[in-house]
Amino acid sequence: MKKLIASLIIFTIIFPLSAIARGLGDYARDYSARLERQRVERERISSLRDARIQKRLSIRQQARSRTVKKRSSSRVLSAKERLERRKRARIHLEQKRWSRIEDRKMARTWQEKARNVKDHTDWRLDARRRADLGSILEIFSLYIYDPDLPNADLLPDTEQEICKSNAVGCSGLDLDVLITGRGLSAFPYDPGVGQLDPGTGYFVRKTSSGGVLGLLMKAPMGNNGEGVEIDWRCTQCSAQ
Repeated sequence: MKKLIASLIIFTIIFPLSAIARGLGDYARDYSARLERQRVERERISSLRDARIQKRLSIRQQARSRTVKKRSSSRVLSAKERLERRKRARIHLEQKRWSRIEDRKMARTWQEKARNVKDHTDWRLDARRRADLGSILEIFSLYIYDPDLPNADLLPDTEQEICKSNAVGCSGLDLDVLITGRGLSAFPYDPGVGQLDPGTGYFVRKTSSGGVLGLLMKAPMGNNGEGVEIDWRCTQCSAQ
């Protein structure tokens, strides 16, 4: 009986110790393997870093060697040669400056000035033509709004030129009666029309588009011969 108890006591003590020893051995092996992997990774990273450093140093050394070679190949200039080089550089800069000035002068030749003056004059004359057509349209539109006004039937259905007020021998339309008491003392005329010409150079025509009445006013001499026109529609008016 005593032997049995003693063997049980010894077994309960020795068996846990062996299991603990095996566990400690496994942990030690895992820890050693982890340390080894970390060491290998550090060495790999270090080798890559060293390779990059060597590559940068090599590139820098090559650039420095080229610079040194270029400097060593150029001889030392004398004081006279340095002055000549500076003189040539100043002459070159002066030539470039004068060429820019000449280019700006070329843009301001008399031909360019004449063209600019003509463009400005054309713009001013076209503005006057639009103002004249607007003044005439302001009066003629009253006869479109109210076709029962006296002489409203004088407005043509085909494009015709408006005669100057009190003109003699005009082949266009004498519409002086339409402006009497309406704010215009006389019909304005196109700046390109001579003072002795009987026509105003402005044309008028009644229009009807989609049953909507309107007026088409034109100044054919405007816009460099392409003409200036005002196409007015009376949205409140409809053809009978």
